[in-house]
Amino acid sequence: MTHFDSDRLLHDVVGRSGGYLRANRYVVTITPPEGLRYDSASIYRIGANCMAAGMPGRSFATAEYEQGGVAPMQQIPHMTMFRPYAVDFYISADAVERKFFEEWAEMVQDIDTGQLEYIDNFAGSLTFEAYGRIAGQPPAVSFELEAAWPIDIGDVRMAYADQDQVAVLPVVFSFWKARRIRIDGERQTRFR
Repeated sequence: MTHFDSDRLLHDVVGRSGGYLRANRYVVTITPPEGLRYDSASIYRIGANCMAAGMPGRSFATAEYEQGGVAPMQQIPHMTMFRPYAVDFYISADAVERKFFEEWAEMVQDIDTGQLEYIDNFAGSLTFEAYGRIAGQPPAVSFELEAAWPIDIGDVRMAYADQDQVAVLPVVFSFWKARRIRIDGERQTRFR
């Protein structure tokens, strides 16, 4: 009779994958729409000041299907859905992060005239990359959020009592689709 060894199981399962992914090892890269003119150093700084982000979620819209009234109801998927993507940014002393997203929002709708623009004229993209614990290795997983744009530039809390706190800008993005970027050498699997 074989004895179950939980330590051995943990070593085998976790050890082969290189451990667990740490939540603080990520990079967010912003590619703004063409009309938003910022130098690459500022755009890099905004991405580097991303203090909280995550892997985008995905769900399916479903319809209930009954097979002849005999079998149990099944849920059949008919559309992929992506939730809005929330990101928090530290705000630099020159507030470039707030200015950048305000100008991006003004590309969506002119604040004076109320004129809305076509999405092709204001959509950019975001890339999220999560890294393992060993420096210099490619990302463990990477996503590109296509046709992304800010739908909510949040309030920034300021208070005298928070003298040692860095101001944080919450931004929520809408996007067309989140595509996982395949890393070189990663096998593509198709089920057909």
